[in-house]
Amino acid sequence: MKCFITGATGFIGSAVTKRLLENNHQVTGLTHSPDKAETLQKKGVTPVVGDMRQPETWISAVEDAESIIHTATLPVPSRPNKKYLRKLKQAQETVVSSLIESARSCRVFVYTSGMTVYGTGKDTKTEASEIDPVELAKPYVAGERLLMDAWEKNEFPVMILRPAGVYGAGGIFAKYWTTPISKGKRAPYPGSGVQVKSFVSVEDCAEAYIRSVENPVPGEIFNVADDAPVAFGALIRYLAHEMDAPKPFGIPAPVFRLVGGKILANMLLTDMIISNQKMKEKLGVELRYPTYREGIAALAEKYN
Repeated sequence: MKCFITGATGFIGSAVTKRLLENNHQVTGLTHSPDKAETLQKKGVTPVVGDMRQPETWISAVEDAESIIHTATLPVPSRPNKKYLRKLKQAQETVVSSLIESARSCRVFVYTSGMTVYGTGKDTKTEASEIDPVELAKPYVAGERLLMDAWEKNEFPVMILRPAGVYGAGGIFAKYWTTPISKGKRAPYPGSGVQVKSFVSVEDCAEAYIRSVENPVPGEIFNVADDAPVAFGALIRYLAHEMDAPKPFGIPAPVFRLVGGKILANMLLTDMIISNQKMKEKLGVELRYPTYREGIAALAEKYN
């Protein structure tokens, strides 16, 4: 299948690209970096260099794609503010609108949203739950609405994936936890760490994308998570334990709010729990790592 993926060198995007290649799909990948384009080419991907905010420079590459996977986003600053949210919303609306308009042969469009669209709370959210997005999730809700509107009006074949917190050897998780912990540093986590969240390994997350591409269910939304929500601090402490690193410490909530800002604090200091039942039953995803214990152990093994 001819696949086009935005954010092909990003955390989730690179894992999805790897799985697409393993399943013998033809992959064209968008990246903002010429250096990373060379890396994509060596892996067997047809690279396209461009900014997601300027689709006119690369959108022609989408026209013959049978599947489109959108994972690109704007890097999250250490203290996101309203200005960043406006830029992100505009970027998502621009790229999604252009992809919808330019898709000619598309059988499925897989859009990356997140569990943060449900908001916070101790109750387990299903795909039928009402959304109440945290501030950082609102730009992704804008993209969801554009796509679902296209589905309802023209049956544009969209699928929306809402991943839980994705852990692995890349992205923000690696920046703040995997990499420093692997170097023997004492890593922090937000607040007391008792806030419970759903998580998923990047490998299992990528499997949900592959299932969506190969066995699409247009018009559907799927949560992507493992079987066992866990306290944030417990997950980070377990990672340190498996890597023989010093015990992590919590940043007191008032300090974290001061340093990271209200937008980030409202997302990371609160409970967020989602159900994966629909993903397993209707999308057919079989988890390699049903809980964080298996996934974190496998992640640590890569560094040991």
